[in-house]
Amino acid sequence: MDFTTKYAALLKKIYAMQNKGIKLDLTNVTKMLDKLGNPQNSLKALHIAGTNGKGSCAAMTDNILRRAGYTTGIFTSPHLEVFNERIQINGESISDEEAYAVAEKVLSAGGENELTFFEIVTVMAFCIFADARVDYAILETGMGGRLDATNVVIPEVTLITNVTLEHTQWLGD
Repeated sequence: MDFTTKYAALLKKIYAMQNKGIKLDLTNVTKMLDKLGNPQNSLKALHIAGTNGKGSCAAMTDNILRRAGYTTGIFTSPHLEVFNERIQINGESISDEEAYAVAEKVLSAGGENELTFFEIVTVMAFCIFADARVDYAILETGMGGRLDATNVVIPEVTLITNVTLEHTQWLGD
């Protein structure tokens, strides 16, 4: 089987995890990160939360830090066109080969059985950023509030954009 076919099959498997829904609990993501050596603990993280403007703030922060000479990793969600754009190093989406390798690493550690789609992708980002030894990891939260998978990091800086009442079916009111 050629790489393109293998990569498409792997992405299909990861996307199928969306049927697990949203899990507002850090237990499984914490266990998985522990199995993988806790890559998030090596990161200087800038954590961005809020209702609107997270992506813009992440992009501006990334640009500022790169212009200052820092190596950056940025994790955003959702992607607009291709899966890889969720995880970027120095403004460039990771390659299909990088995405494949880190996804295989996470899935083979048990991620396929234990994690949701967002948790898998978050763990992938932490692994990529730790391996790349980025100076700063810019992390955009999902919609999980304090139990969002990105909240396993201890950030250097937290930025909160405007917050409105939303996703009450999952987060409550």
